[in-house]
Amino acid sequence: MRYLVAALLALAACNNTPTYCKTRCGLELKVPGDCAALQAQEDVVLTLYSNDGFWSTDEMCDAFSGYAVDVAKDADSAGVFVGPDGMGHVGGYCDCDNAYIKVGNQKWHDPSNAISHELIHAIQKCEWTQLPDGGIDQHYQWRERGYLEAIANAQGYSY
Repeated sequence: MRYLVAALLALAACNNTPTYCKTRCGLELKVPGDCAALQAQEDVVLTLYSNDGFWSTDEMCDAFSGYAVDVAKDADSAGVFVGPDGMGHVGGYCDCDNAYIKVGNQKWHDPSNAISHELIHAIQKCEWTQLPDGGIDQHYQWRERGYLEAIANAQGYSY
């Protein structure tokens, strides 16, 4: 039994992706890249989202801590790639169960990058809202709450 446990632990260690850098709030960049630019974007998100009264900096840092941030290798020039369902094309996605965010490029402060959008999913723990018509939505009332405008501001484009 000890050997089985040791073998499983060794196998798990082989699957761990190294962290190239970690932001002050604990986002872990899993690919080589511009760590200072990711940190700068985290700072923008913290400032804008807290100034807009959505969440406190502490709430956001608690939500971000331990999230792996990965970049799609198969993204096109617009930062779009095939999503985890294998069908839809996305600019990013957030897997809250595994504390994992994937985006299409490392242009952190650019409209083609979805990091500011995916961080809202992390803060909300990927909550789904039951709609009156029986459907479900992860983006329910984002426009009304001001999230879409905040994302635009964080990514450097006009809403």
